[in-house]
Parts: sequence; structure tokens; C-alpha cells
Amino acid sequence: MMRVALFLAFLIFGSTGGEIAITRGMKATGEPERLRPRELLQFLGRALRNGWFWAGVPLMALSFYALLVLLSGELGALDGRSAGLRRSGAGCLGIGDVSCRGAVRRDNPLGE
Repeated sequence: MMRVALFLAFLIFGSTGGEIAITRGMKATGEPERLRPRELLQFLGRALRNGWFWAGVPLMALSFYALLVLLSGELGALDGRSAGLRRSGAGCLGIGDVSCRGAVRRDNPLGE
């Protein structure tokens, strides 16, 4: 229960903090004067040099990962295994990897 609360806090604070940081960075960057290629590249350069923008991106990534872990229902996703596709074989279709043997049912592959 404590881990759920922790990931919920990551989701809420990461999402909110990321949105605030990216909004502040984009407001500081401004908008392109014209929609010409040169002005757009200058605008993109200004946006990528803004520290607030780069502070917001990892926070948004943290909140997205926390959302995936919470939606998967398996908080063991932090141990390196897939959070939502464990034992489903979904990542093994068509690969023929040695580690995928037995993960995919062979009796009716892909509905054939």
C-alpha cells in the first residue's frame, strides 16, 4: 500500500511539476515571429537551450513511468521485468529468441 502511495505521489508531483516547468520555459522562450524555416529553427534553438524546458522533461517522464506502473497493477516492475506484459509472450512474437521459448503458445500461432 505504501508503494502505491509513493507511485501516486510520483505521478501527481512529476506531472504537475513537469507541466509547470515546461510552461515556464516555453513562456520564457516566446513564440516564433514568422513561420519561416529560419525563424522556426531559431525558435527551436531557443527552446532547447532553456533550462526550465529540460527540467520539465524528466519530471514528465517520471510521471509517465509511475502511471504505467500503477496501471499495470504490478509494482514489481522496478526489478527489470516488463511491467504489463509479463508471461504474455507479446514481446516474443516473430523474434525466435531463445529466452522466448515456451512464452508463446504454439498450437494456434496468430490465429492461423
